[in-house]
Amino acid sequence: MKIDAKNRSMRLRKKLRVDEFQELGFDVAWKFKDGIKSEELDDFITKFFDEVIDPNELGFGGEGDTLWHGIICTQQIGKCTEEHRSAVKTWLTDNGVEAVDVSELYDVWWAE
Repeated sequence: MKIDAKNRSMRLRKKLRVDEFQELGFDVAWKFKDGIKSEELDDFITKFFDEVIDPNELGFGGEGDTLWHGIICTQQIGKCTEEHRSAVKTWLTDNGVEAVDVSELYDVWWAE
């Protein structure tokens, strides 16, 4: 759904999450090696947040066990960038997961 924000008040643009209030994010999925222990998984997720999510002021919502999937967007109203996508993908690849999939950027409120 495409929202035309032309001639809308700032209050309405904010409520609709368009124009300067648009939020871009991306989906991410990865697979751990078979047989990963729960302690290793917990350590990995903590390190993921400490080294790539929090320093880039990103938020992650997702779940998994050996296969994880979720959405990444900014902690405040804003737009993820290609650099954010690249940082997440590179970090996951460099830290030993078997498969990584990162989607293109999309509008997290008005995705079709």
